[in-house]
Amino acid sequence: MNHFFLRRSLLFCSVLSVLAMGSCRENTLINSNLSPANSTIGVFDTSLAVTTSTRFDDSAVTSLNFDGTGLPIYVGVGTLSDPYFGTMRGEAYFQLTPTNFTNAVFTGGTITSAELVLPYDGFTYGDSANTSLTQDYQVFYMTDTLGDPDNVRYYSFSSKPVDDASPLSEIKTVNLRALKDSAVANGKKYAPSLRIPLILDRLTAKLLPALANLATATNPSTAFNEAFKGICVRPVGPAITTAMPYFRLNGTGPVTPAGIIVYYKNSSNVDTSQFYYFNTASTAHFNKVTKDYSSAEVNTLFASTANDSIAGIQNTPGAIVKVVIPGLKSLPQGVINKAELQLVVLPWRKVTTLSQPGRIYPQGIGNGIYPSGIAPGVAYNVADRYPLTSSSVFGILDGLTHNITRNGKTVEAYTLGIPREVMTAIAAKSDTILLRIEGSQDYAGARRVIVGGGTHPDSAYQAKLFVVYSALKKN
Repeated sequence: MNHFFLRRSLLFCSVLSVLAMGSCRENTLINSNLSPANSTIGVFDTSLAVTTSTRFDDSAVTSLNFDGTGLPIYVGVGTLSDPYFGTMRGEAYFQLTPTNFTNAVFTGGTITSAELVLPYDGFTYGDSANTSLTQDYQVFYMTDTLGDPDNVRYYSFSSKPVDDASPLSEIKTVNLRALKDSAVANGKKYAPSLRIPLILDRLTAKLLPALANLATATNPSTAFNEAFKGICVRPVGPAITTAMPYFRLNGTGPVTPAGIIVYYKNSSNVDTSQFYYFNTASTAHFNKVTKDYSSAEVNTLFASTANDSIAGIQNTPGAIVKVVIPGLKSLPQGVINKAELQLVVLPWRKVTTLSQPGRIYPQGIGNGIYPSGIAPGVAYNVADRYPLTSSSVFGILDGLTHNITRNGKTVEAYTLGIPREVMTAIAAKSDTILLRIEGSQDYAGARRVIVGGGTHPDSAYQAKLFVVYSALKKN
């Protein structure tokens, strides 16, 4: 798949929320009612039936650092049960770097305690209002380091070995609702976070040797990461909750980055601390997110080879929708003013505690004829996504939900504008366009929606491509 598209989708996710929604988008399109009666050029509209199928994609890139951008890096840690989409489990793997590379930072002092800190930035996917939900967490030491954050990618299915025999913490039971509250540690008040006390002798057995040679190391950051390989925070035990919190690794301002705080008394017997933290410039990470659909209703869609009546979409990794748009050659030669794929939300399939994607994204899939040079099955960026560095393309591409009227019903529909893609495919003499539709990766694996498929029995909810085109009027 084309991960560059996904990376850019995430980069623009936060800024695109301020783009104009339906009204701005519609003003850029030519409405079929605007054709002058005495013109030889007419503006017409039609629709094309599409076929839909739901598939599973576990290849989300979850290791992007966005160094220098200031964009938040979220990791989901916990478990969640969804009545339609099965269960999800999230684990965080990340490296740390010292704030002080001087190897004598603890010389003459006495280490008294240490704790892991994972900043909570306010988003819990699921039943976040439930005051009784708890999750058991534990911290582990990674026994294999991570690669260069600029050149090595890790995915939602990636994993690293940990020292299961000697965890760095005891199991801590956390009230998920209480994560939003400020924490008090060592007499100070901190921003909301998950804070887990660490087993001191196990931590220092790994940490102190890693500090020993930093003063003379050519590259202290690399030397530290090779010696102190990193940590893993994950849920433990068989319990599956109905809410999964997301934590921010690269906190700024009042939200500190994720890391380990070591408290100690210095040589003057003054209480102080040393922070080992996640740094986007020098440390790597990934979010392991696994889904289990074995007993989930959506599993029947994954196994289906038909044009289904419904389809499911999640933030990746998760369910994606494959859309086949046939019949492009039936469109008259002319200018495509508007080509809008509409995927209508099925309101009776909503679960109030499980939010749906704020925006969905299309990728093209090569069909062997179009696009030229793209092998069958290989993903590419649709023509309407260019230029990749511009957010203005979403004025047409859209991907948001809108209330529209279909067959006299007001429905909520995700709309994807692809007029350039349709024109480009027609020019290449392709009769079909293949698309894959997915959510974003801002919160890996979270959010879900069920939409009408190509054969939904109520035409108001069917997936369709609506086309407005200009052509010569027939006398």
